[in-house]
Amino acid sequence: MLSYRPIVSDTFGVSASRMIKAIMSGNFDTDSLAELAVGRLKGKKRETQGSPAGAFSRSSWFMIQASLEKIITDLDRQINEKLKDYHRERELLASIPA
Repeated sequence: MLSYRPIVSDTFGVSASRMIKAIMSGNFDTDSLAELAVGRLKGKKRETQGSPAGAFSRSSWFMIQASLEKIITDLDRQINEKLKDYHRERELLASIPA
């Protein structure tokens, strides 16, 4: 199992999110993952390079990817359920250019 916990204190922070996204895209190169660090974690570059991402197996990747997809699907369903009474407002918000 992959764990940045000893190095990354905020696993939902910018650096960890960037690293996890890269790993989920198939990037297991610890040097390039370390380059994704920002803020205080950037100063821990050497520690991040020694992290276990290189030992991250394809089967672990598959299981995490499947879990993330299920979480996203469940969240989408819950959000849609909560917003069903606000259909018009939601359409108006969606029409605003990004």
